[in-house]
Amino acid sequence: MRRFLPFACLLLCCGMAMGSAQIFVDAQNASCPGSGTQQDPFCLIQLAINAAADFDEIVVAPGLYRENIDFRGKQVRVRSTDGPDVTIIEATNPGATVKFQNGETSTSILEGFTVRGGSPGIEARQMTSPAILGNTISGNNRRDGAGIYMIGSSAYIIGNVIENNTAELKGAGMFIVGGSPYIRSNTIRENSGGVSGGIETTSRCKPHIANNVIHDNWGRGIALTNSTIATIINNTITRNTSYVGAGIELLWSSQAYVTNTIVWDNIPDSTSRGVNSNIVVRASNIEGQNFGGQSINQNPHFIFPVGGDFRLSCDSPCIDSGVSNGVQLPFEDADGEARVQDGDGDGFAEVDIGADEFGPLWRFQGFPRVGGNLVNFIVQAPSTFAGQTAILAMSLSDSETGVVLPGGMRLPLQPDGLTQLWLSLPAAYRTATVTVACHSLPNQTKQFKIPPGFPIGVEIFWSGFTYDGTGTITDVLPAKSLLTE
Repeated sequence: MRRFLPFACLLLCCGMAMGSAQIFVDAQNASCPGSGTQQDPFCLIQLAINAAADFDEIVVAPGLYRENIDFRGKQVRVRSTDGPDVTIIEATNPGATVKFQNGETSTSILEGFTVRGGSPGIEARQMTSPAILGNTISGNNRRDGAGIYMIGSSAYIIGNVIENNTAELKGAGMFIVGGSPYIRSNTIRENSGGVSGGIETTSRCKPHIANNVIHDNWGRGIALTNSTIATIINNTITRNTSYVGAGIELLWSSQAYVTNTIVWDNIPDSTSRGVNSNIVVRASNIEGQNFGGQSINQNPHFIFPVGGDFRLSCDSPCIDSGVSNGVQLPFEDADGEARVQDGDGDGFAEVDIGADEFGPLWRFQGFPRVGGNLVNFIVQAPSTFAGQTAILAMSLSDSETGVVLPGGMRLPLQPDGLTQLWLSLPAAYRTATVTVACHSLPNQTKQFKIPPGFPIGVEIFWSGFTYDGTGTITDVLPAKSLLTE
């Protein structure tokens, strides 16, 4: 998962790579317990932790590891080679599947596992600050804090999927007592709690919550209680269901500073607050409530919310509508894409509202040949759209005649590459006009001029697409042209 790599690399560059050894683990090793070498790996992760020195790296092969593990205060990086889909830690004894309880720091890293079957999945206790990166935390059960339970910890929780955990009462995804945790770029979904399904904090906790997508939980998306002071920046909180305060609830003298955040389509309401609690909102999109401070109350136009795609469509009012002054912005969005970008193409980059930063997804380049009449249009798209099809309608003409593509031309996209289209044009063409549609908006046009036979490159950035739920891209929207008209 690309979005947490910069944090992990920073840790390695600042210390873990210096003088460290690698210890290997493979559940398939028939000579269990093994010795930890690449030729004779340990068969259990806990054996490797027991043998490790500070700043060692424990490299874990795919497999099912039926064990409960404890970092035992060691500053080690425990990482899977192939990610959480194929590398699973499943508890066999009562208690946490993974535990940090002896002063572990940010160089105590758990990275790239499915963590399941625990009570809770991960537990971090007083005076710890471990890094929990790019894991799937699923199928755990506890009274409070089924996925992650923290008490007095300032852990780094980055790039995880926390889903399908069940709590009898509070914080099915995450329950935090005190501490100052950093919670960024996680997907917290489909957890079930009697009171709160996503995140609940208590006891003077001071969490920094940024870039998370918190959706489809039973119980409040975020619940802040007992003198919590929370910073909530660029989150998307949607489709959560509770009895009250389904998006964000504040109780018992808690404070929330909410910036650039979408709280939408939660049942029955977006926010609620009890006695002596206060919420300060800037540049956010809160359904049914008008907070001022550059905030809006408009449909955010997610791409495909029923299918769990909460990125912004090209006509979203959240694009470039956030604020960056005085805000500790994440350097990238929930998908690992750069933040901030000029999503609306007005020449000024401003942060978006929500966990997604809408940016140029397509690039079309035209290169006229000197003295000729061929233009090569190059389409570049991210590898995630490989094999899909872009449709555009354009005309390339001089003042009288031109080439017209009625109904649009279909361009199959190549993985991580360029799709090229050569067009034959009138010898004296001067203007290229590109016309596309974005949802229900009127067609928008962008014109740029190409002197006949002049060897210049013309670049237009296209910043969006719509999506019919089957993976077909049906239209794109021009954001800006780099050629001065």
